[in-house]
Amino acid sequence: MLARIVKMQMVLMVQKKTFQISFGFVLLYVVLTYLFYCIKYSGSALSNIVSASSLYAGNSLTVFANFLNLLFPFLTAFPFAFSYLTDKSVKILSIVQTKSGTRRYYISKTIACFVGGFTLYFIPFLISILLNLTTFPTKGVTLWGPLFSWNYSNWLTGKAVMVDAAGVGLPFLKLYIYNPLLYNLLYALIFSIFTGVLSVFAFAISFLIRRYKIYLLLPIYAIVYGFNALTFLLDTDGATKFYLLRVFDYITVDTMYGKTPFFFIGLTFALVLLSAFLIMRQIKTDQLY
Repeated sequence: MLARIVKMQMVLMVQKKTFQISFGFVLLYVVLTYLFYCIKYSGSALSNIVSASSLYAGNSLTVFANFLNLLFPFLTAFPFAFSYLTDKSVKILSIVQTKSGTRRYYISKTIACFVGGFTLYFIPFLISILLNLTTFPTKGVTLWGPLFSWNYSNWLTGKAVMVDAAGVGLPFLKLYIYNPLLYNLLYALIFSIFTGVLSVFAFAISFLIRRYKIYLLLPIYAIVYGFNALTFLLDTDGATKFYLLRVFDYITVDTMYGKTPFFFIGLTFALVLLSAFLIMRQIKTDQLY
């Protein structure tokens, strides 16, 4: 019974314009990134072409990554997080819950939201990896410099960092060096799982909104850009250690120093707990009526 309701919610999600627009934008971002580097390196010597792993769309140094960073909070909420408010506004909420059961209704929407947020990025990023593998060399120059050059190792190991930071160098460095393809797949999963969690969080927050769906975008915007601002505020002359709290740097392939895994794991865990609390509370509330 639950599987059938989940399937129905998934079909509804895929048919929504919000999901189609979000997915189309991420796919467009991947394709434009790929085409840009195809044109850039057209006719170049093989030794000068950047490796396929470095041109992965989830790398924070790729040409259009800043645009994805800018729109990331909005795209994440679009796939299906508005669905509860939509059901409520068209006055079919009680009818649907009666037919499917209140608990099944919310669980199915939660699953659909997570899958929607996950799919939104994972499929385009997987396409990016496959396109790059079929076009660019698998070894050689990287966006951090030529493979195993002095500058390359300094950026990846964090030896170029001149401040006391919570963390330096590229996370999972050995995996990146020995298997960059698997490394990109790992980060595609991290990115997609986190966006799935954020999508569920936006759905859970929708229970607290009475009107104006646009307000649903504000919590995710506050999380992403609030931590960006906090990173800037903590980076003062009197600070003894630099902590990086920019969320986007944790979910993309990025050598920025100051990362601490406890922040990202703690943030993800807190979002999951808060979402679970709000969803369970809403289930109990609706079951009373």
